[in-house]
Amino acid sequence: MVANLILLTLILNPLKSDSINTKKYEQFREDRFIIKAIIKLYQNTISKQQGDVCVFEPSCSHFAEQSISKYGIKGVFMAIDRLERCNPTAWNYANKYYPVVFVKKRGYKLKDLPEWHK
Repeated sequence: MVANLILLTLILNPLKSDSINTKKYEQFREDRFIIKAIIKLYQNTISKQQGDVCVFEPSCSHFAEQSISKYGIKGVFMAIDRLERCNPTAWNYANKYYPVVFVKKRGYKLKDLPEWHK
C-alpha cells in the first residue's frame, strides 16, 4: 500500500526541470518532500496503531525516509525492496545476510542500513 502511494505520487507529480537549482544543497525537491510527507503521515497514524511489527532496524519507514533523502528515486526502489523483504521469514537469513542486534525497547532485530545497498 505504501509502495503504491509512493509510485502514484511520483507519477502524478513529475519533477519540473526549470525549478531546480544546480547546487545540490540548495535544491528543493518536490518529489522527495511529498514522499517523505506521506511516510511521516504513516509513521504518526498507522504505525502507532500497529505497534512494533517490523523485523528490521531501522524500521521500514525510517529506512525509506533515509534512503529517499540520500538516493532520491533510487531510494524509492530501495524502500520498495525493503518492504518486500520485511516479513517473519527474514529471520531465516539472520547472521547470513543480516546481523542480529538488540534494540532497547524493541528487542532483537535484523540490522539493514540503506548504505549497504548502494
